[in-house]
Amino acid sequence: MKKWVLSTVVIWLMSFVYGVAQTQQSVMPRDKQNVMNLKRMDTATKKEYPKFINLGKDFILKSIQKNITNIPDDQAEVFAFTVFNLNYRTRGVVNFVTNDISSMRMLKDYGGSDGDYAMCAGTMVGDEYWGYLYRIYGGGSMYVSVGLGKLDLETGLFELMFNYNELGFETLLADMTYDPYTDKIYAIGRVSDEDLSSSIIYEIDIKEDGTGFPEYKGLVDKYLFTLSADNGYLYGIANQDNLDPENTTACLYKMDISKIDAGKEEIEYEKIGSGFGKAISYSQTMEFDHTTHKLWWAGEGFYSGEWFGEVDINTGRLINEQSIPGQAQLVAMAIPYQKVADNAPSFARNLKVISGEQGIQTANLTWSNPTKNYQLQPLSELQGVKIYRDGELKATLTNGETSWEEKNIPSGIHTYRVQTYNQAGDGLYKERTLFIGRDIPGRVKDLSLTAEGCKGTLTWKAPTVGKNGGWFDAATITYTIVRMPDNKTMKTGLKETTFEDTVDKLEGYYYIVTASNPEGDGEQAVSNIVSYGPALDVPFVSSLSTVEDFNRWQNVDANHDGNKWTYSSQTALYEYNGNAANDYLATPPLNMKKNTEYRIDYEYQTGGDKNYFEKFEVVWGKSATPESMTNQISLYENLFNPMMTRGRSVMTVPDDDSYVVAFHCISDPEQWMLKLKNISIREYSNIDLSVIELTGNELVNQNKPFIYKMRVVNEGKAKQENFKLQLIDSDTNGVLAEAQGTAIEPGDTIQMEVTWIPLEKGTFNVQGVIDLNGDTFPLDNVSSQKIAVTVQDENADMWTSIGKKGEQGFASPFYVLYKYSQTQTIYYKDELNIKDKSKLVGIGYSYVGSSECENMVDIPVQIYIQNTDADALENGFLPDAGFTLVYEGTIDVNGEENEQFDIDCMFDQAFEYTGKNICVKAVRPLQPLAEGNPYWEIFEDPDHPLRARNYRRDQAYEEGVTDPGKVGVCDVIPYTRLAYRDGETGIQHQTSFKLHAIQQGDKVSLSNLCDEVKLLNVAGVEYYHGNNVTEIPVSGLQNGIYLISARYGDTHAVIKLVIK
Repeated sequence: MKKWVLSTVVIWLMSFVYGVAQTQQSVMPRDKQNVMNLKRMDTATKKEYPKFINLGKDFILKSIQKNITNIPDDQAEVFAFTVFNLNYRTRGVVNFVTNDISSMRMLKDYGGSDGDYAMCAGTMVGDEYWGYLYRIYGGGSMYVSVGLGKLDLETGLFELMFNYNELGFETLLADMTYDPYTDKIYAIGRVSDEDLSSSIIYEIDIKEDGTGFPEYKGLVDKYLFTLSADNGYLYGIANQDNLDPENTTACLYKMDISKIDAGKEEIEYEKIGSGFGKAISYSQTMEFDHTTHKLWWAGEGFYSGEWFGEVDINTGRLINEQSIPGQAQLVAMAIPYQKVADNAPSFARNLKVISGEQGIQTANLTWSNPTKNYQLQPLSELQGVKIYRDGELKATLTNGETSWEEKNIPSGIHTYRVQTYNQAGDGLYKERTLFIGRDIPGRVKDLSLTAEGCKGTLTWKAPTVGKNGGWFDAATITYTIVRMPDNKTMKTGLKETTFEDTVDKLEGYYYIVTASNPEGDGEQAVSNIVSYGPALDVPFVSSLSTVEDFNRWQNVDANHDGNKWTYSSQTALYEYNGNAANDYLATPPLNMKKNTEYRIDYEYQTGGDKNYFEKFEVVWGKSATPESMTNQISLYENLFNPMMTRGRSVMTVPDDDSYVVAFHCISDPEQWMLKLKNISIREYSNIDLSVIELTGNELVNQNKPFIYKMRVVNEGKAKQENFKLQLIDSDTNGVLAEAQGTAIEPGDTIQMEVTWIPLEKGTFNVQGVIDLNGDTFPLDNVSSQKIAVTVQDENADMWTSIGKKGEQGFASPFYVLYKYSQTQTIYYKDELNIKDKSKLVGIGYSYVGSSECENMVDIPVQIYIQNTDADALENGFLPDAGFTLVYEGTIDVNGEENEQFDIDCMFDQAFEYTGKNICVKAVRPLQPLAEGNPYWEIFEDPDHPLRARNYRRDQAYEEGVTDPGKVGVCDVIPYTRLAYRDGETGIQHQTSFKLHAIQQGDKVSLSNLCDEVKLLNVAGVEYYHGNNVTEIPVSGLQNGIYLISARYGDTHAVIKLVIK
């Protein structure tokens, strides 16, 4: 039995527990689905969808072939929707031919994020692909119905014909089918989640005057997984005993549509054959090809994997079975078809069209005339055959001919149609498309790039087929070589099938080879990517945030199973593999010295289910081969880290030489994923500090001091104490503020503070910098974060910020995909920077807009606050009695997709802060479900895992009634801003007094006697500090702008001073 344990509900639970938004990127379902088990979201309003919906990503243009062009006899072209596919790892529309399911390709990527679209059922109506569209939520465990419409297979647009959300039909359909005989769509639905023994049959009228609403027709006492119709009969597949699926077999059942309309509640059926010999499970699909009346089935079972094949409707047996690649789960199958009169002829068989040799512009057609009519009965007469080229009738043959030739054809691509006919009318036709004349070359074959040192070698074989499948003169071929990623043309007019290149810079190189001849340029062929060039010196830094950076690494599939590291969303990703992992991601060659310690820093992350663990090791070797990379530095086993985690390894090498360092994934089979990013390799030296985080206010006041915090790590071996912290404007590199650093021991991380007194209003991009002489790795002396700071008027309300932006999640502060949510979060007094007796007057959160939130306005919310000594929510929520309601109103989260927005909730009455921690309770009162959830800006605090809890259910939380076990721990905190008045933060925001200063030679006279006076430059460097003074000595100071910070009693003043 295949081990499908990790369900889409687990992904939903990951966001529930950790509050991490997986929706900024596609998330492939980790298990097969039964769409009938998805939970319907009880949305607050009926959704108005546009008439035309552009679904997912760009569409690969694909015209309907109508089961004719270059399709083998008795085979068909298939369109379907994949809800699970290890080859594509996303949802979308796929296409293949029935005799070769390995030809499956993705036509349109619908994505797998919350709010994305999917189809649960589909069918072909005439030449239109109709489908039931819905939207995914909860990581694939919940849905909102959209409605019935048709997908344009040339543009990718979905035309919504019937909005089921408006019509009130919000149940998903398990499968649907169109019968040309009755001109109706039929579908199957479920009685209830608990009823596994019966199915509902619906009829849907989609004609111009039809309602499009699924009309209940009756019950079948079988749990049907599939449904397809032909010639007035419905066929379905169900387990013979669905209540015991492990000890039963699936069988084919046949229903007469005319008897369904007889008014009976229970629909009669006939069992065909003795069964398929295997049980089925999960959503699946089947469809008739109405051209040949063959029934095709894409199914899967508990023990039998996934299969595709033809169902013999007379014996109930599966024939010509094929295994579906990528363990793909297919639904909504549709097959283009032709329909003609019952007694009209079938199609000409064995049609061949051959162009003239060596580019001669002729075409020779041969075929066999049919012996059966459209209904596969013996053909009573065949009057003749019509031959068309590109839609134009070229010949009518009436004497039983089975061949025809045309000469002097214009050079180019042409489509020939051979169509039979008799007195009943035109019969079925077959088509063949080919190139006639002199073609341009096709793609070169077996293109391969290898490299050694700085030398790369390209080899290939000449094309043997023209770009359009026609003849070309091989003697006239030349080649053009373009090197990537620098897009440099290396050679034109090359005759040989090999090329050598020498590079002076290490990159992940690949080459584009184009064959040309006098008729034009052929198809481009793209080589494999190889990282080569001169070995790099240490330090080596790789964020893995771009494809070009990822391509510098050497990717080694040691067990040759096709699974390896890939680039994904600014990380290196190793994803689910049915085999045990054995795959290396190795650095380029790095020059290293013996007897020198090297430190390797990196960040890693696993999937979010505690039942799945990853395993990897950090190794080194002389080359990127499994035989060489055997020196283990670090081993990580049983890893469960759903948030990015910092790792560190230390290594030495035996000789001065070049070496590679590799991350070797060795996870067990059928685990989830492992991500890597931000990798650096440097000498492990005595002097090495880094800034790993900068936090502080985005909104500050002119002439008021504000504290910014820098998390500093001593990455070196020696204690550091003689260094400075600086805030700089990254746009100008000007120093805004400066402070002396705090002594820090090796390996320690300390949060240090810098006070900035902005003198001018405006906007600044603020970064944190460490100024340390002799630092061996200065690249990380500058914070990666830039805080966009707005300096407002000094008399405006003060704001303090807690946390940082950059990660998004669903969970906190308000979760609107349940009817009720409550989050309690503790904010520590040290991070508030607000002194006793301040008045809190508002709170703010930030979010990133999402398309599914476009109508989300006036959402009711409540915010409560209490002062508390608690620093963790170890035993669940704090009691309601301690909270004060400070805000009851609404919020809007309908901002544009991927744009960042702030929400400010200003209190009706100020809340008095008493100098303790505070706990904020954010509540979304009981309401109907919203259709989407904003992506709140969040941050992680792994040092305080119990500082936040949340409750999200369809029932309101009631203290003393609700099971405490339903109150979960939330490991992420919302980025939060608090507005306050009349209090202090360090030296800031005290009651001011008037102070004037006048320079008189080498001193500055003050207008008041001050208890304490400081003279600072604009970077915060102190030049004078005195008590009980009326003047300040300034002898020896350079001309420029300075600050005077003075205190008199409980009042405070900050003024500018220009020394000339």
